[in-house]
Amino acid sequence: MVISEQRTKVLIVGAGPSGLMMAAQLLRHGVQPIIIDNRKGPTDQSKALAVQARTLEIYRQMGIVDRALQGGKQANGMVLNQDGREVASLSLTDVGKQQTLFPFVHLYQQSKNERLLLDFLTQNCCPVYWDTTLVSLKQNEQQVEAELLSGTDNMPLICDYVVGTDGAHSIVRKQLNIPFTGDTYANEFFLADLELNNEELTGMQVQLYWGKAGMSAFFPLPEHNGYRIIGNIPIASEGKPDLQLEEVLPHLKAVTGIDIKVVHNNWFTTYKLHHRMADKFGLQRCFLVGDAAHIHSPVGGQGMNTGLQDAYNLGWKLAGVVNRRLKETILDSYAAERMP
Repeated sequence: MVISEQRTKVLIVGAGPSGLMMAAQLLRHGVQPIIIDNRKGPTDQSKALAVQARTLEIYRQMGIVDRALQGGKQANGMVLNQDGREVASLSLTDVGKQQTLFPFVHLYQQSKNERLLLDFLTQNCCPVYWDTTLVSLKQNEQQVEAELLSGTDNMPLICDYVVGTDGAHSIVRKQLNIPFTGDTYANEFFLADLELNNEELTGMQVQLYWGKAGMSAFFPLPEHNGYRIIGNIPIASEGKPDLQLEEVLPHLKAVTGIDIKVVHNNWFTTYKLHHRMADKFGLQRCFLVGDAAHIHSPVGGQGMNTGLQDAYNLGWKLAGVVNRRLKETILDSYAAERMP
């Protein structure tokens, strides 16, 4: 699908959760954006997992929370284990019961969040232009001139505003020459989404393990006997190319004291933790949202949720300016409210 327009009110670069939410919020407030992504389509990997109460509140406003609740799972508790022995437990039910309609930790994979938001866009006649890349942009006080590459075709697009939701390697941020200050932690970790056959795991609790051998965490997935497992990679295996799940299972047994019985490996990857933040969340008519603006530890589900909430914060303000109902100065409050 090729973009036929030569001008748009808002160009959104990146169709991950933050970009899709940005488009959804603009649509809710009467603005039809153009949203592009250089990928061939939405992710089929689970990626981020926890959905916070505030995000569920936003989904409720959009009329899509029931589907999110039905497709996910609530973790009812957390169990802390040291050297394979339970030392403490914590209930996760009714967390903040007096403050939200969703007082729990909801486990609902990023891929499902993306499908949920994509369906919202489809119902509101807003397509995503996949396989379309931002090549360059330049701006002045009146507009932003973007050059796009769709397949093998170059096309110019005049935009009133541009929102970069294109991740940690954001082209928008680089085009704006905004520094991305921070660092990478030394340790390397693994992540695995598995179907297990282990009676020791209840399927309803988050299990945390630590000891001399290292650390790991088990998060129940909505699917039957499904678990997200994260843990440290032994120093001897760090940096090893093409590390396989089978190579970390002995280490995982040493940490947990459990003989992990894998029925099916849905996804396995290794990663390092980063902490970086853009020096600015906006410059003239361009804005950064989600991982394009900040990346940090995934603990507590911060990554996807902060991106979704960035988009919610900016969306109604930008729509108000585009519709000439709000003064442009309100856009300054986005960074003021979302930067730590």
